[in-house]
Amino acid sequence: MLTKPEIAVCSAVIAMGLVAGAPSAIAQTDAASIKVPFGDLNTSTPAGAKALLHRIHNAAMEACGSDDGISAEARRYEFLPCVNRATTDAVSKVGNPMVTALYQGQNPSDAIVVAKAR
Repeated sequence: MLTKPEIAVCSAVIAMGLVAGAPSAIAQTDAASIKVPFGDLNTSTPAGAKALLHRIHNAAMEACGSDDGISAEARRYEFLPCVNRATTDAVSKVGNPMVTALYQGQNPSDAIVVAKAR
């Protein structure tokens, strides 16, 4: 029986793998990782893609550690790049045109047209 899709957001390298027959991303290092379930979302709609993007971003922030009590310099040069890298990696692993378009700040309807044109 297949489980709901999930993606693991981690603060280092993320690679695709299969867990119990469902798509997921699995960390290849000892870095912190957070599984983000998205089987309950319809990621082909802007609302579903936006919800997944929000979950991924929150998980990336958690995986990279809290930015509470760190200096502005550490936040700028360590925490935020970690969050951006983990979010970018997770969005890439999801491989959904709608999620990718929203993440890149594009009009999601353009992503659907591109996906259908291929």
